[in-house]
Amino acid sequence: MNQARIKQTLTVKPGLVYEMMYSYRSEDRIDLHADVASVGTGPQYRINYNPPSKDWVRRRLLFLIPQDVHDKGQVVVLLQNRSTAPIWYRDVSLRETNLAESDILAYQPSLQVKSLTADDAMIMPDSDAEFASFVGIGLPDGWEERFTMEARIYTSDGRRYPCDMENGRIRIPIKILPPGESELNVMLYDRDQKEGRLLVAYSRHDIVRISQAEIPDNIDFSRHEVFRHKDGTAFFPVGMYAGLGWNFSVGELHKAGFNTVHTCGTDSWKVREENFKLLSDARKHGMWVMMGLPPRFQADPKFLPDLAKWIDSYKDSPAILFYYTDETHCQKRVPPAVIRRMYEQVKKSDPDRRIYSYERPDAKIKDCMDGVMWGVTSRGTSKLIKVRLGQDKPMIHVFGQGDHHGRTSPSLEAFQYEYIVPVIYGARGVFYWNLRAIQYSNPEGHLIKQRLYRTVNRFSQVAQDLLSEDPNPQWTHSITTSGDAEMLVKTSGRRVLILGGVNRSGKGGEIRIQPPVGATVRDVLNAADVNVKDGCIIRFFRPGQAVLLEVSSS
Repeated sequence: MNQARIKQTLTVKPGLVYEMMYSYRSEDRIDLHADVASVGTGPQYRINYNPPSKDWVRRRLLFLIPQDVHDKGQVVVLLQNRSTAPIWYRDVSLRETNLAESDILAYQPSLQVKSLTADDAMIMPDSDAEFASFVGIGLPDGWEERFTMEARIYTSDGRRYPCDMENGRIRIPIKILPPGESELNVMLYDRDQKEGRLLVAYSRHDIVRISQAEIPDNIDFSRHEVFRHKDGTAFFPVGMYAGLGWNFSVGELHKAGFNTVHTCGTDSWKVREENFKLLSDARKHGMWVMMGLPPRFQADPKFLPDLAKWIDSYKDSPAILFYYTDETHCQKRVPPAVIRRMYEQVKKSDPDRRIYSYERPDAKIKDCMDGVMWGVTSRGTSKLIKVRLGQDKPMIHVFGQGDHHGRTSPSLEAFQYEYIVPVIYGARGVFYWNLRAIQYSNPEGHLIKQRLYRTVNRFSQVAQDLLSEDPNPQWTHSITTSGDAEMLVKTSGRRVLILGGVNRSGKGGEIRIQPPVGATVRDVLNAADVNVKDGCIIRFFRPGQAVLLEVSSS
C-alpha cells in the first residue's frame, strides 16, 4: 500500500494492557512515512512509526487502555502510509494481556536517541571530528541481556550504511556523510522469542552536515542578544534540566548557584499540584522555572483550547521565566505550520512571556521561537544559528548529554570550558542536561556533582556581569591572542572579565594581557589570585582549556 489508510474499529476493556502484533516489509527508502496508529487508547492519537525494511519484520506494541478513556471500549486501529514508498502489512492482531502498566517498560523500553553533543547532530564546515556519536537512552539496566540494538544511517544522497555501536553508543564516520540532511534509524529487538526476534522500539535522529556555501558573509556575527524580563532587565540563565519528575531539591540547586530549573514534570498535560509546589519553592528560593509545554498540546491543533486552559492555570506564577519546547520539529517531526499555531496560542494566552526551543536551527521555524537552546559548541554553530534563525534570537548553551548513562565524569577543566568558550561564541545562558547523571545514571555521578556545582557556584557570581554593556577600558585593546586562542572581554563598573580558551578541536594557543598597574587579577572559576609578572600575564591553552579572569582596578 502507498498513500493509503486501512482502519478497523474494535471493542476493548478499559484497565487492561493490550498487545498489538503485526508484520511488515517495505522498500528500503528513507522517504517511507508509514505508521500504525490508534484512537481511543488513552492519548488522542497514538502513533508508532515503522523503520524501512526490505525483509519482513515482526513488531509488538504494548499499551494500557485507561479506565477513564474517553471512548469507552472503542478503539480504532489504523494501518497507514503517507508516502509513495510501498509498505506491506500482514498478521495484524490485538489481544488482552495479563501485564500491569508497570510491566510495559520491561518488554518495551522507551528508546530515544540523543546526540552526545550538538556538534554530532550538526556538523560544521570547520569540524575535524572523525565520528558523529549518539546514545540510546530510556533503556533499563541490563538491557543487553534481552535486547539487541541495531542502527543504520540513510545519507542525504540516498545511500545506506550500518552503524558501529558499543554499550548503547553509536558511531558514524563523518566522511560518509554528504552535505544535507541524513537520518539515523535505531531499532531495539527482543531476541527472547521462539519465533525469532521482535521489533519492540524504534527511534530516529536527523544529522545535518553544513557546507561552507550555506554561511553568508554579510551578517554581524559579533552582536549577541540576551534574555530580558518584561521590564527590559537583562538576565543570564544558569540552569539545570532536573529530569523526569519532581524528585530534587530546588533549595540545593539554588545553593549550588543555579538560578533556573526545568523538569519534564511540567510537561504533563494534566494540571499538577506538584507543578504548583515547584513554582512556589522556586519563588521562595529566588529561582526561575523553565516551563515545558505538554508535547501532546504542541503536535495537534485540535488541542489548542486545552493548551490555552493549561497556560491559564499556571501563568499567574511569577516564577515562570519562559515556556519551553523540545525538538518538536527536528525530532518529533511536527510540521512548521502546526508549531506556528501553537506559538501563536501561547502568545495569545500569555503575551508577556517568551518561548525558547531546543531545536536544530531551521529557517522554517524561525518565527516560532523567541530564543534557541542548543550546543553553542563552535563559532560556526553560532553563525549558523544567526543565519537560519535571525540575529534577534538569544542563544542558551546546553551540554552534558554524554554524561547521562555515561561511565565517567568529565574533568573539572572540562566543566569550566562549558561555561567559558560557548559564552565567547555568543551564548548568553548555560544549561546542564541532566540531573539524572548525578542522581543515578552515571557511576561517577558524585564527581559530576562535585565538579559541576563548584564551577556553577563560582561562575554564577559573575554571570550577570557578562551582560553588561559598559565600554571596555583602553588597556584591554592591547590584549592579544595567538594560535587558536579566542577571547571575550566584558566590563562591568570597575571590573573587567576576560574569557579566553581554545576550542576542543583546536591546536592550542596563547593569550597575553597587560593589566593596569596596581590591578588585582583573579581566576574566577578556580578562586585563585593570578600573579602579574613583569606587567604581563601569559596564558597558554591546550585544546579544551579555558579561563575566566577578573581584573579589578583600585
